[in-house]
Amino acid sequence: ADAVYDETHCIGTYFSFHRLPGVDVAFLETVLPRLTPVLHRTLMRAITDADKWAKQASAAMARLSPREQQIAAWIGMGKSNPEIAALASISEYTVRNRLSDILEKTGCTNRTSLATLVARWDVLQLGIGTAVL
Repeated sequence: ADAVYDETHCIGTYFSFHRLPGVDVAFLETVLPRLTPVLHRTLMRAITDADKWAKQASAAMARLSPREQQIAAWIGMGKSNPEIAALASISEYTVRNRLSDILEKTGCTNRTSLATLVARWDVLQLGIGTAVL
């Protein structure tokens, strides 16, 4: 096991490779001091990126009406236009029009990018974040 503490940002990470089958302990003791700083920086970058993406998603989703947010959420779940029409009790034509409006308001170019945006927004809705407690 090895740890890294960033005094500037008051953030520490601890990496343990305890009980890995077939790993030479002497090898780990040699490699971990070099590996853990890289793992630490990678994790910190991922957390920073996730926080940035979640904030961008939140700003984009805030431009939608509650109904558009619901439709976007269904798209994020992989629902098709006919499925959304049935769930929302609207026509498929209306779903297509709403989707077009949603894409324009969020800046997404297609359903896939909208689904990604919704996934990032969902993280905030669930109260899952990157804040240190």
